[in-house]
Amino acid sequence: MLIDENLIESLLFQEEDTTLDFKRDQYRFVKASYDEKSELLKDILTFSNAWRRSDAFILIGVEKEQGKKGVIRGVSEHFDDADLQQFVNSKTQRPVTFNYRAVEIQGEQIGVIHIPLQKRPIYLLKDYGKLRKGEVWIRRGSSSVVADPDEVSQMGVSTVEQAQGVRLELFFAKGGRKSLGLNLNFECLALVTPKKKDLPDYSEKLMKHEVHFESVNYEYYRELVHYTKIINLVRPVTFAVINHGDAAANDVRLEIILDDPDKNIRLLDDYDLPKLPQERHSSIIRPYTVLDRPNHDSWVKRLDEKKWLIQAEVGKIQPKDTSWLHSRIYLGALTSCEIDFEAILYADNLAIPHRTRMSIKVASETRNASLEDILKLEEDRMIKDLISRGLIDSDPRKKS
Repeated sequence: MLIDENLIESLLFQEEDTTLDFKRDQYRFVKASYDEKSELLKDILTFSNAWRRSDAFILIGVEKEQGKKGVIRGVSEHFDDADLQQFVNSKTQRPVTFNYRAVEIQGEQIGVIHIPLQKRPIYLLKDYGKLRKGEVWIRRGSSSVVADPDEVSQMGVSTVEQAQGVRLELFFAKGGRKSLGLNLNFECLALVTPKKKDLPDYSEKLMKHEVHFESVNYEYYRELVHYTKIINLVRPVTFAVINHGDAAANDVRLEIILDDPDKNIRLLDDYDLPKLPQERHSSIIRPYTVLDRPNHDSWVKRLDEKKWLIQAEVGKIQPKDTSWLHSRIYLGALTSCEIDFEAILYADNLAIPHRTRMSIKVASETRNASLEDILKLEEDRMIKDLISRGLIDSDPRKKS
């Protein structure tokens, strides 16, 4: 899970409960007594065993009054996560999943203990400080108590074990249903072209050759310049999701927010991508059919001048099955950059959204291009397309 300033800010407005606790001062740990260390151990155990449906957090260095936003006080020292892991997990009958992170917010350092959902119950193998062997500590509201035997017996069927029936994994994909992992690298070309007003009508060239031009597309050159700029700037990006679990994932949705502070990124979806312009307008009107509708499951839009939103409807994913998104998004950048982002998967029967860190590294070249250069690029593209489709063996322009 991404633990950043935005998450901490949202937690500051919440009250203490089975998923959240605030500590004004740092726990005593280094050179502390067993009784002092047992306070930290108890708090981690109570949240690990708590009846909850989402991740739990202990915010250290934050003062909280009921009904008011938490106040950042900061801490002067941090734990070493490895030392804390060793301390806790050397005393419990099964490993405890948690981590300690130092986070800077409002110019102050605070400590964050993050405790995800996990298998329960968890208890000590022997007495330690104020804690007794075999006791199962849980969180009730904002209090820590020892669970009764009935509660402990019910922990065998915990929320997380039910949620583990759905286990999702997101990755970049490629046509032909190939996985590309969590990182992409590609090159793009940022063309600097003449302005629309400086480009001639296409009919001027045709008239010189006495071609009948009733259906001529006068805007062909302008449309071709626009099309060539876009098609060279952006590259297709596709996603896929696999369900490793034993239960179907219902109504899976993908959401990504990309930060674009320099307005450097260009994003399109299938509806935005321009079609290859034609020199002539067809005089045949073909009726619209169902085949004309794209199988569209991904969308792109600007949230504001500095953020992009990518959304996709993945749908239902059966156990052990993979869903490959049909439509693509198209991404490019005016200058070279590395785009790091968090992708979030939601599902109706997934209590906690699945979060994945991904990145796209773009190497962008800027090049001036005249109308003649654009025509040459289009000719090159057409030749490559014919070769790739097996319609010709080689570039006919290279033959003597």
